[in-house]
Amino acid sequence: MSVPVDVEGGLKEIKELESFLQFQSTLRYLKDGRYINNEVKTHNEPLNLLDRLDDISQSIRNGAYQNDFVIQLAIPNLFRSTGDFHLRFQPDVLEIFLFVRPESQLIFVPKDGVALPQLYLLSDLEASRNSHYFMPFPLKTINGRDASEYLD
Repeated sequence: MSVPVDVEGGLKEIKELESFLQFQSTLRYLKDGRYINNEVKTHNEPLNLLDRLDDISQSIRNGAYQNDFVIQLAIPNLFRSTGDFHLRFQPDVLEIFLFVRPESQLIFVPKDGVALPQLYLLSDLEASRNSHYFMPFPLKTINGRDASEYLD
């Protein structure tokens, strides 16, 4: 990833997280290694969450991170290491570029019973039934190839 390091923004974000973490009821147990993970019935290794966040802050100041993506990934990874799945942080940079097409099925629909049927997304046809303003268009290509040939 090539998101440049935002030193000021990264340090501010960690400072704000530390403010919220003051209310995290498991901090002392994590620090002492007494936090019990009920799913696997084990004790965690001692983990001082606030000190580890300070380590990340110091690494940001020292220029140890090559890009902001790595910083943003380090924080949720630290939180996951607690084994407390109620403690979560989802940084913006991990979801800023999320390209998703809703799942749909392809369906061939004949136009008039004479011409070859055309290929549509079923979700587009369903959407057109519920709206007078939405007109589904047949798929022309898939991965740069003619849709019918691609499916043969």
